[in-house]
Amino acid sequence: MIGFMIDFEFVWGFQSKVVGYSKSSPAFTYPPPTTFLGAVAEVLAKKHSLGEQEGRSVIKALSDKLLAIGVRPLNCIPLKFADINKVIAVRLTGGKQYPSPEDPYGSFDAPAHGRTFLSLVSENEEGPILRYFLTLDDDEIKVRGGGTVRLEEKDLWEIHRIGSKESLVAVTEVKSFTPKVKDGRVTTYYSFPLLEGGEVRLQNYEPKWILEKTINPFKLTNYDPLTSYVLGQNLIDIYYPVIESPQRPPRYIVEVGGSICFYEWKDEGVIGIRPNK
Repeated sequence: MIGFMIDFEFVWGFQSKVVGYSKSSPAFTYPPPTTFLGAVAEVLAKKHSLGEQEGRSVIKALSDKLLAIGVRPLNCIPLKFADINKVIAVRLTGGKQYPSPEDPYGSFDAPAHGRTFLSLVSENEEGPILRYFLTLDDDEIKVRGGGTVRLEEKDLWEIHRIGSKESLVAVTEVKSFTPKVKDGRVTTYYSFPLLEGGEVRLQNYEPKWILEKTINPFKLTNYDPLTSYVLGQNLIDIYYPVIESPQRPPRYIVEVGGSICFYEWKDEGVIGIRPNK
């Protein structure tokens, strides 16, 4: 078992679009867990010279090893919004292929894209920072062809975006460790999923927490975001913390057991699934 704690400083925020979901994509509170796994997979694929298709398979391989993943804001508040963007329309309509020089007006569209701006809670901060807590069964990630690659601490320093190409980040801190497994009554400052088949009893919380549906990062047997969101398949509810006051960071007291446990390192921890799932 291995754990990683990574701090990301965002330039402005992020945009994570569900491809094919609709022309006007929704805004997420924080980058979905699968978006973060995709950022890690991109680094591994580039490092080991994997092709695009093999690179996508690394996301599933990371899911197979995943025990827990959580995010918490350190100094920022998520503000959802949508803006209109002029984009090239690539489609086949009435037997006519677009974009087309014969119809320049029909070759463009202006959908609204959901984005999340990370606003600082203090003027003294340099940039908005999100902290991720990641726990894996081990650091050996299987790729197509039967080979394996190792996820190392230095690899996580190479992440340059989480979300679309505009969602640039700078990694400011990475730590690797071996987390402790804990049951019973725990306190978490990180997002956590409501997984079926496990014991999760919500006890008490301090504001503010938001419930949001995302793709289940623990079961990516076939990574297909379009099918998952449109048909409502393989989705889970995740509680996300939101800072209302710098003096009162959001926290949740939860009682866990069964197939759900708590991974702890120093004074922080995240809720996930028990090893040997």
